[in-house]
Amino acid sequence: MQVTAQTAEDMTEQAVRLRAFFGDNLVVKLPAVREGYRACKRCKALGICVCVTVIHSTMQAIMAAKAGADYAAPYISHIDNIGADGVRCVDEIVKAFDRSGYRCKVLGASFRTVEQVDKLAIVGCHAVTITPETFDMLIAHPSTDVSMVGFNRAWQDKFGDGQVDDYLPDAPG
Repeated sequence: MQVTAQTAEDMTEQAVRLRAFFGDNLVVKLPAVREGYRACKRCKALGICVCVTVIHSTMQAIMAAKAGADYAAPYISHIDNIGADGVRCVDEIVKAFDRSGYRCKVLGASFRTVEQVDKLAIVGCHAVTITPETFDMLIAHPSTDVSMVGFNRAWQDKFGDGQVDDYLPDAPG
């Protein structure tokens, strides 16, 4: 849940209120700006899980990690739009975090293509935030569909409408 306040004090207050309402599993999103980094330190001192978001550079991510953020969220397509390489930026962030021992995880966000998500996996991005449509595209493959048709046909020929668990012994009762 992203805060809407503009000062560190107000961001922290919103984070406290959001956590009180939504519970301890909430991740509060703070912007990668001076006040957001200040709020990050305050929120972490209160035990609130933080994601510093709208990151557009490696240094912004490093500053988020130094402020104690649990997650740093670079915006891949936005980085591409300003003439940089979003995937390369994430690669640099992951390497910097690893070398420096930061516990902060990289949460890739803002995608245009499945290829961007694929490349982030290769460079070691810890997590991504994607739409359900992008998820469906990531897991789909025409060869898998063909294989499943063949598998289902072979099963049906051998066992008819039976299901695999129909052939298990009854559970002890």
